[in-house]
Amino acid sequence: MPKNAKLRSLEGLFSAEERDTILHARATAPFHPLAVLLAGESPSTQLIAANTDRALGRVIRRDERWLNSLKRRLLQTEPLTEPASALAELRAYGALLEAGLDVSPIPPTTPGAKPDFTVRFDNEEMHVEVQAKQHDEAMAEEIENFHSVASAESVAQSASASRPSVTISVIDVQPFGRPRPGKPDDTTRTNAISKISQIKDGERQFTEGVPALLWLDFQDAQNLGMALIGEDLSPVMSWRGLVNSGVLWYAFYGWKGAPVFERHCLLIPFTGRSIVPMQHDGRFRRSTKLSAVLISFPNAMMLAESIQATAPISEDFRRHFPGLPWAHISSSIINWLPNQVKESVAMQARTICMMTGDPAYAPPA
Repeated sequence: MPKNAKLRSLEGLFSAEERDTILHARATAPFHPLAVLLAGESPSTQLIAANTDRALGRVIRRDERWLNSLKRRLLQTEPLTEPASALAELRAYGALLEAGLDVSPIPPTTPGAKPDFTVRFDNEEMHVEVQAKQHDEAMAEEIENFHSVASAESVAQSASASRPSVTISVIDVQPFGRPRPGKPDDTTRTNAISKISQIKDGERQFTEGVPALLWLDFQDAQNLGMALIGEDLSPVMSWRGLVNSGVLWYAFYGWKGAPVFERHCLLIPFTGRSIVPMQHDGRFRRSTKLSAVLISFPNAMMLAESIQATAPISEDFRRHFPGLPWAHISSSIINWLPNQVKESVAMQARTICMMTGDPAYAPPA
C-alpha cells in the first residue's frame, strides 16, 4: 500500500520494514490500530488519523525521547490494546501541548501506580490519566471469531462459485457487552453506564489533594466511539419521538434509583420496561479524588467536572480548555461559576424524575 501523503508525521515515524509489519500484522479484523489509520478507508478513520498526525507533529517538536519510548508500544502486535493505548496517550499529549499547557509525561520507571502526565500551572499541578476504552472482553472475542469464520466462509464460497459473487455477513455489536440474561434491569444502556462509571475506579494513579483528570479517548478507529455520541453527556436525548438517557451523564452524575430511559415515549402514562432504575451511583457521587473527566471523540472534546472533588481542577485549566482541538464548550459541564455544576446537575436530576411521570422516582437527597 502506498504511503498516505496527508499523514506525513505518522508515515515518517516508521521505517519501510516497520510499516510493513504493522500493515500485515493480522489477516482478518481486528487489524492493528495503526494499520487502520494508515489505510484511511472511511471518513471517520481519516479524521482520527488526521487528529493523531496533528498530535504527533506537536510531540515530535517537544519530546522526541518520550516518542521513541512510545514507538516500541506502537509497534506491538499482541495484544492490540497496547498500541491502542499508546495512540490515546499520544493524542492526549499533543492536544495538551496544542492548548499551550506545561505538560510532562511521568516516566514509567517511577515506582508505584502513577498517572500518565503532569500538567503544571503557576501555583499547582494536575495529574492526567489516559484510558482508551476498548470493547468488552467477551464482545471482542465474539467479534474476532466472527471475522475469522466469515473470512474462511467467504474464501470457500469464492473457490466453489461458478461466477464472481458478494458475501455479506452481519454481527450485532454491543461495545460494552451484552446484558446478562436474568439479571434484573440489565440493558445495553445500563451496562454501558456501569462500565464507563468503573473506568480506573481504584484511582491508584491519583493523589489525594492533587487535581486529577481522567482522559477518556474514544478515537479507536475500530470501535467507532463505542457507539457513543457527544449528546450522551446530556441527561436525556430524543430521537423519532422517543427519549433515551445520556450514557455519559449517567455514568458520572447518575445515582442509585435514577430513571434510565430506553426508547421511552413521554405520552405513555406508565413507565413499563422503557424506564428502569439505575443500580449504582455515578462516578462523581462515589469519588472525591477525581476532579474531572475529559471525553475525546474524533470531532469533539468535552469536559465534565465533579460535583464533590476535594481538589477541583484549576481556573487556569478551564481557561486553557477551549484551546484543545475540537473543544466543545457548549456540550461541557464546567464550573465557570462557584457551584455551577452541582446546581445544574441537581436541576437536571429533578427534571428527569419529573419526565417519568412516576412519583416513585425521586432525585438524590
